[in-house]
Formats: sequence, structure tokens, C-alpha cells
Amino acid sequence: MILLLVCMVAERYPPHIGGAPFCIHQLSSALVRLGHHVHVVTGSEPETPREEVIDGVQVFRVGRSGVPRLRSLTFVHEATRKLFNLSKEHGYDLVHCHNGVGGLIGYRWRRAFEKPYIVTLHGSIATSMKAGYLVRTLARLIEEFSVKNADAATFDGRSLLTDFLASTGMERRKAFYIPNAVDPEVFSPQSDAKSNVGINPDSTNVTYVGRLVPGKGLLTLLDAFSQAWSNMSGLSLIIVGDGPYLRVMEEDLRRRNPNPSVSFLGAISHNELPRIYAASHMVVLPSISEGLSRSLLEAMACEKPVIATGIPANLSLVQDGENGLIVPLGSTELLAEAILRLAKDKNLQRRLGRAARKTILREYVVDKRVERMLDAYRVALESFQDGKRAASLRGGFSQGE
Repeated sequence: MILLLVCMVAERYPPHIGGAPFCIHQLSSALVRLGHHVHVVTGSEPETPREEVIDGVQVFRVGRSGVPRLRSLTFVHEATRKLFNLSKEHGYDLVHCHNGVGGLIGYRWRRAFEKPYIVTLHGSIATSMKAGYLVRTLARLIEEFSVKNADAATFDGRSLLTDFLASTGMERRKAFYIPNAVDPEVFSPQSDAKSNVGINPDSTNVTYVGRLVPGKGLLTLLDAFSQAWSNMSGLSLIIVGDGPYLRVMEEDLRRRNPNPSVSFLGAISHNELPRIYAASHMVVLPSISEGLSRSLLEAMACEKPVIATGIPANLSLVQDGENGLIVPLGSTELLAEAILRLAKDKNLQRRLGRAARKTILREYVVDKRVERMLDAYRVALESFQDGKRAASLRGGFSQGE
């Protein structure tokens, strides 16, 4: 195995909480354990050093504007400068850029250093419900540019890969479906959940884990849970996560009469999540738009039945009635029915939970993700060299003429 020196470029990285930052760190630290060297250029976070080592990964942080709409622009400028300076010192074999903004940096680096870059799309901003039309349009242009000019591209959803292959004309051999992954040793079935503060072990717990933001279908979840709660005693809704929608949800609950049993636990450290899942009887993801959800993967690895909306990323993971339940997008009534169906049928809970874990062990473990990513790196390196040879031949013919 050839050991590589890779630089990841990502606008956000832990301790920033989110699915993409976690997945980038998961990949980076796994590569380090295999003997590769990984650096990360990322945006600054409050109270974090500009340079540090996390699980063997060397992290370099650069400044970003405090104005939300300018953060990506300043990150592109600062991260490009930092990457160029580091490249002169370390001579990276390739740069792995995350999302469209990172791909812009990779494109400039490729032209300057004549080495390959790979881009990973963790979902698409162009389909985000929280972004306005102009932002989505610009994001799509940036994402397509980053993918089209990359030496390889990876996508965490099959439908996302198909979409960008069609819109960019990228060679199929350079495009990879590489889903997010979970550590099945960390996220595994547990029987003891007594120490979970804020969770009643005697109630039937319906759990949501994720950011509290538009696009997650959270008000639909509150409506559906209220309907289910009014039809069955002993139900509790556990909300794990933080975000701007917290106040909206709290206000929505204050207006309800009667008020259903809902607990907000806030942001929970990743190490504590297995115990949260252990105390849950089901996990619900009512998203309107979503990449491949880390919370679904984790819950399924913990042998918990899941209920998810029928969007492409969810459908790639959950088969209705086999390893979880699928409900139509935005349907309060059918989501309430699914919650009640699981709450009243413990045999169904166990059957779907066991099938869910088998799905994870078959396709969504970290080792498989790293193996697939190394294949993408190999193709990126080879396709870049092929391109250089072809360009050299074209130049030779031109001189001969």
C-alpha cells in the first residue's frame, strides 16, 4: 500500500457539531490509523487554537468573517493562501475538498501545483430548503464547477451522484458513491440506559437527533407527535440537538392545549449518543431535505427502529417495512400513525431494529468507507497522470507539425 500525504479542505471541522464535520474527521483519523498522513485546513471556531492535532490529524484553522453571508468568501481566500503555503512546505500528494466551496480552492491548487484534487459533496446546498433561490442557484453553479473539474468526485447518495453525472458530463469512472459510515462497536445494542439524564425509562420514547433548523420537518414532527400522544398514554418525545429552530419549537409547544410530553436535551456529545439511542424506542427523521443522515445510521447500528421521510437519501438506506418505516413527506397523519404503530408493537420494534443493524454491518461501516475512498484517491491520481500524458502528446504533435 502506498502511503499518501493528503490535505483535507473543509469549511467546518470538529469541534463544530454537524454531520459533515464529523464524517470528515472520521475519515481523516481512519486514514491516519492506516499510516497515511492527513492535514486539515478549516475555518476557525470559538476558543480553538489555530493549530492542533486531533486523533493524529494535524488541523490548521484560518479566519472567517463574522458576517454569515461573507464567511464562505473569506474562507475561500484565507484557506487558499494557507493551503498554498503548506503545500510548498509539505508537497501534498492530493487535496481532498469537501463541498462546492472547498472545490473552488482545490481547483486553484490543482492549477498552481499541477497535482490532483478530489471533491466530496455531503448533500447539496442547491436542494436545501433553508436557502433562498439565488443562494441555491449560485451553490449549484459552484458545486457543478467543482465536480466537473475534479480528478474524482464522491457523493454520499446515489441520486446525488446520478444528478451530477447528468449535469456535469463527468466521466463515470471518476464518480463514486461512498455513503457515510458508523462504527458498529461504538454504536451497538445496549440494554442499560439508566444513567440518561432527562429520559424517563418508563415511557415510550420517540427520539429526534439532529440540528434544529428549517428543512428538518420539525414542526411536522411536533404535530404528528401531539396526535400520537393524544391517542396513547406514556409517549415522550426527546429532541437532541440545538439550532435556531429551538425557540420556534418551544413557542409552538406553548400554544398547544394540552401540552404533549416533549423534552429538549440540547446538543449532546458524540460519546453520549449511544446511551441516548439505548433509551429510545424509535428514532424519527422527518426531514424535507437531507444527505445520508448520520443519526439514522447510528440509530440503526444501535438496533433501533427508524421512521424517515421518503426523500432520496433516506430511501437509499431504509426499506419500508423491512428495516424501518417510510412516511410521505410532510404527512402529519401518516407520521403519527407510524409512531403509534411502532409504540404499540414491540415485536415490530425488535424485528425492524435487528434488520436495521444488519443493513449497517453490510454496507455502512467505517472500514468499507475508507476502502472506497482510497479507490477514489487512486483513480484521481491515475486520471491526473493520464491527463498530463495526453496533454504532453498533444503538445508533441503540435510541435512536430
